[in-house]
Amino acid sequence: MKKFMKVCGITALILFILGLVLALVAGTTAGAKSISEIVESVTRGKVHVNLGGPDDWGIYINEGDSDILYDIDETKLFDDDYEIFRGDVDKFAVGSDISRLDIEAGGCVLYLQPSEDNNFYIASAGNGKFQCYIKNNTLYVKTSHTLTKWNDYGDFEITLYIPADYRFAQAEVELGAGYLGVPELLANEVELTVGAGQIEVDRLVADTCDIEVGMGEILLENVQVTEMDAEAGMGHLWLEGTILGDVNAECAMGSIEMNLSGREEEFNYTLEAAMGSVTIGNEDYSGLAHDKAVRNSADKTMTIECAMGSIEVNFMN
Repeated sequence: MKKFMKVCGITALILFILGLVLALVAGTTAGAKSISEIVESVTRGKVHVNLGGPDDWGIYINEGDSDILYDIDETKLFDDDYEIFRGDVDKFAVGSDISRLDIEAGGCVLYLQPSEDNNFYIASAGNGKFQCYIKNNTLYVKTSHTLTKWNDYGDFEITLYIPADYRFAQAEVELGAGYLGVPELLANEVELTVGAGQIEVDRLVADTCDIEVGMGEILLENVQVTEMDAEAGMGHLWLEGTILGDVNAECAMGSIEMNLSGREEEFNYTLEAAMGSVTIGNEDYSGLAHDKAVRNSADKTMTIECAMGSIEVNFMN
């Protein structure tokens, strides 16, 4: 899991920038300027850091730069024991009786659509490669595209057909660059990771949900999970729905917005904010090195850590 994050160097870039900022957090304006210059130099002007003041902090990616590439090592991605499909492939049956879903996709547009029966199917169109096979009751879908740009949806489209209302024991979905659209995802355990692309899920039901956003975006609607772990590096996570248990939310330089059913008092809170902005309901906990515990005698706890980004939790009674 999280292979694309490592390949793209997104995690290293996030930690590099964050380390510089936190190391010089007590520095002068000149220090802040030096950080911005170092980051822009290292990323060749692709990433800009604004440390002008509490209201102006931000990390900005120049989406106009189209020559940022990440390499996919196909020798490690693809399994030599299974066929590699290329280009336009007509819809074909993959199998049934699957307990786990494992997707590693990059440089493509991937749609998960309902199947008309109890079988899984897949089809593709465009210029790219993919594998789709079942091994040990796990359905693997792996895609590759040459010279993939970090912000490129590519000219390669894949559709995976899943039986309606199908619930997996575990679903691991990882997207590098590109787009993944999911009408419905049901599983006991869900892991969603995005490098620089976008994942949209219209309905998500799970016991546990682990989310990691690099420089991309994850949008989740109609969420119903018991426990959630969410981490945003330089990207954005937005979700709306119900969380029945504990929540852990970490934000380095990105943003997390959660719109939850229920009341603010249904959670206890443990908050840590360095230079980030944290808002829970009508309360603002922004500021430097701000730690706070809020005890509501609730049955569930929300733990929030925010370095430079922003975390906003809204409640819909």
